[in-house]
Amino acid sequence: MKTISILGGLAALAMSSAALAAVTFDAETGTGFVGKGDVQLAFGWNNKAAQDNAKAVSFTFETETTYVATCEWDTVAGKSGNVIHHEVNLNRKTSVNSDIASDPRKTGQYTGYNLWGFGSTTTDGQSVPTVGGACPGNNPGTVTEVQELGTTGGLFVHFNGMSAQL
Repeated sequence: MKTISILGGLAALAMSSAALAAVTFDAETGTGFVGKGDVQLAFGWNNKAAQDNAKAVSFTFETETTYVATCEWDTVAGKSGNVIHHEVNLNRKTSVNSDIASDPRKTGQYTGYNLWGFGSTTTDGQSVPTVGGACPGNNPGTVTEVQELGTTGGLFVHFNGMSAQL
């Protein structure tokens, strides 16, 4: 009998842990779902705090893409020039439209947030260099090659000036 109750307890623990990992997000469309437990965990809230603050929570999709621009210029006409590489970071922050999802079986309780797609986007940092354009940062020369190194980031939850990546 003890084995069954221990296994039952482990199964219940596994189920409650799975309930906290209820984030599904499509980075192409901005749609998905964030479970209430994930927001509680992000801000260290108990159930009352989560209920009280539910309407003031918002979401963004934030990325940083890094590029390397190769710039070339001549120091003396007709002679081979100089080459320099500039790393450029482009930060994007896009709002994600959301509403509170509730369970009609639990009066006054919500289950999480439905994510309905992207809103407005703001960018921070330099613009993406283009071949033939001016070198970043008012440096001499012309951009001869642009290479994207990669993108990092993800879905963030916000409340009252605090943010956490989900």
